[in-house]
Amino acid sequence: MKKQNLIPYAELVRFPYWEPDSQVYPYWETVVPLLRNSCTLTEKQLYPCRETVVPLQGNTDNRVHRNGKAYDRNGKAADKHGKIVNQTLSFRDIFLQKLQTTLKLLTVIFKTRYICSQKFFTTTLLQTFYTSTMKEKLYTLLFLLTTGLGWLFTASFQTATAQGAKWELFYSLPATYTFHITQEGNMLVANYVWDNTGGIFLSTDQGKTWKKTAVKDYHYSDMLEGNGYVFAAGMGAHIARSADGGQTWEILSYARALEGLVAPEDQDWTVCYTMTFHNDRLFIADFTGGGVLYSDDNGETWNNTDTESMSIELDDGKKGGKVVENIYNLVSLNGKLYAFGVYCVYQLNETDMTWTKVRTDSNFMAVSAFAGGKLYCGRSVMNQTENAAFLEATTDGQTWETVKRPEGLIDNNVRAMFGEGNLLVAAMQSTGIYCTNNGGEQWFDISRGMPDYVDGEPNGYYLSPLTLAADKDFLYVAVYDTPENAKRNASGIYRMRKALLPTETGIETVQADETDVRMSRDGQSLLLPEGTTHAVVYDMAGRTVQTAEGAALISMKNLPKGTYVYQIKAGGRTLQGKFVKGA
Repeated sequence: MKKQNLIPYAELVRFPYWEPDSQVYPYWETVVPLLRNSCTLTEKQLYPCRETVVPLQGNTDNRVHRNGKAYDRNGKAADKHGKIVNQTLSFRDIFLQKLQTTLKLLTVIFKTRYICSQKFFTTTLLQTFYTSTMKEKLYTLLFLLTTGLGWLFTASFQTATAQGAKWELFYSLPATYTFHITQEGNMLVANYVWDNTGGIFLSTDQGKTWKKTAVKDYHYSDMLEGNGYVFAAGMGAHIARSADGGQTWEILSYARALEGLVAPEDQDWTVCYTMTFHNDRLFIADFTGGGVLYSDDNGETWNNTDTESMSIELDDGKKGGKVVENIYNLVSLNGKLYAFGVYCVYQLNETDMTWTKVRTDSNFMAVSAFAGGKLYCGRSVMNQTENAAFLEATTDGQTWETVKRPEGLIDNNVRAMFGEGNLLVAAMQSTGIYCTNNGGEQWFDISRGMPDYVDGEPNGYYLSPLTLAADKDFLYVAVYDTPENAKRNASGIYRMRKALLPTETGIETVQADETDVRMSRDGQSLLLPEGTTHAVVYDMAGRTVQTAEGAALISMKNLPKGTYVYQIKAGGRTLQGKFVKGA
């Protein structure tokens, strides 16, 4: 196998489909050994997802049992037959789920064979009531009361599916990797084509037209804007820089700063995944042993931070020794710079440019976003378990809290994050995109419209979202698909209107396919479908609290918190549903 066909581990953990295998990728054992001494981590701590996996009988879809529960290969819950369970449930699904749960409970309590008989599932409750004995009638009434109360009081606490929110393909590009919107509104997309025939693509008219810029392709994986420049980090110690919003580029290099740290023959394979500005300095992280570097002149020249304090002891069963930590993410927080590596998290001491370990359990803490005054971090590593943190949050870089996960989701492989105000978006490897407006107390599934893996037919596992960005009207996601799959036109930039993003104030429609009625972004207005002639809102006591004739919205500003019911006549249809005003 020729060297140029090998993918170093820096690429393996970053790309959507490739999994480390020592037979295919011999770099795996030498690049990612277990830590010893300095971090004292065990294999179980580093890779909590490595559990004993027992395939289900008759299962051809790689579903597994873990801790008595069944999951599919991407971390979605599955039943005992390997069928995926939908974790973002409608009210109907929640009712049926609770009906079955209550049925099991009553079976235990009353020990009656009738409740769990096949007849119960094949006859209506009405037939059951009129044809059963008095004892069975009492059980049925108790069943209905228990199920109904459970449905009324707990359905709203499930992970909600945002019915109105949907992703739409905005710009198709094979092997789309990263996306950036400049301060002046230009849009920049870079893709990762293995033969270096990709590059950076530009739109100056909000995506109506695109052109490929005249910059050499170095597989750009991250973009950053500051000090009047746009920077694109590529492979081979190359940084592309633009002074005109991405229309023209010049190539800079930090190769000289890697001398003595990275062998000359390996420099073509070095890669930078993260850049940031901190105290007016440009910082970058080399992922293959170069440590963290900084520039005082916007990339013209580079200096090293201390690499000894960012070195870790390795014990790979072969040669061992110290190596410089590989850094995935750089974050400036409260006047301090933090570096997130494969193994540890470090804080920079700017007086002598040395690093202090503040955490020894990073485990690929590669993505982050600010929301609601907190820094949220996620891990980009295969890890399907409820026993590990989904996200972690901090305000000072020293103390951390665990963020609640979306209901039913066990996948912890977060590929991209975005924050704006209180909005936090987490995009998973292949199990969907979720958003929250209250620090994870309630999550919404906003995966609808995302392309899924296609092997003849869609199968519900989404293509990998690698970058999230936003302008004033839209949220964007860069979706990666391998270059070989360019013909299926799935890779590219997708977008969703921010106005459709749900908040803790949300709508649950009666019909699952009803998407015309939605809540405004601030949660203070009910947005009505086109052609609305009459709309009325009732409280839960049936009293009319708001009406509108031929309007585009109904203001909810003066309504108290609570649950309301709406009825809307539009285009010959009558739409009904409920919504919750949370603030």
